[in-house]
Amino acid sequence: MLASGIVLAAGSATRMGRDKLQLRYKGRRVIDRAVAPFVASRLIDEVIVVVRPGFPFSMDDPKCRVVINADHQQGMGASLHAGVSAAKENADAFVVSLADMPELSVDIIAAVHQAFCRSEKPILVPVHQGRNGHPVVFAGSCREDLLRLGGDVGARSMIREHPELVEYFPTADRAVVHDVDTAEDLTLKQMVFSDADALREATAALRNAAVYFETVDDAGGKGTAIAYYSFDQDKVAAVCSRGRVSEP
Repeated sequence: MLASGIVLAAGSATRMGRDKLQLRYKGRRVIDRAVAPFVASRLIDEVIVVVRPGFPFSMDDPKCRVVINADHQQGMGASLHAGVSAAKENADAFVVSLADMPELSVDIIAAVHQAFCRSEKPILVPVHQGRNGHPVVFAGSCREDLLRLGGDVGARSMIREHPELVEYFPTADRAVVHDVDTAEDLTLKQMVFSDADALREATAALRNAAVYFETVDDAGGKGTAIAYYSFDQDKVAAVCSRGRVSEP
């Protein structure tokens, strides 16, 4: 199956008062983290990143192409139209995602791809705790319908108006609904340790759990802190149960 990954990154990103896609998240820009799993996935044959004019993005990989949407102010429908137009005409599936979703992974893409292959419906939507998420997969047969979208009328209207075409894929992975929407999503939390042994134990546990974290010495004069993002707070709390002084 020839799958075209389409990442929509042409929004004006004004809600936060600055361009959130260029902000740092876990050591990389938000957009770079959102695109990377599509490029790394062996199930995705090409990756099309739709940006607005002047947006600074490039990726040194032959399967990744940047498409400029001159009509980006018209909305997400126009960006999706631009992405599908640029995709290979013989694509069997369009795997569509958003550029402000930095927790997506190769494993998530594989799970959604495999669920789509098992499904008999032309649209697959991942769902986490009742919320529809991304990436959404459309069969190649949906191409003309997607190309008819425009302005701010995105694929959500197509999904809503044709429920008989949609397969919903439940997943426990909340990364499918986690987007960078507020400053809180990019703010590091801190868990302070006064016990050096507890700190070493906690950092070792976080490394084993593949959780991104930073250490901060003399955190407010209380000791050494582990700094982490809100997305991982449940996992951090589970492995850092000893020696905690405070969690602002």
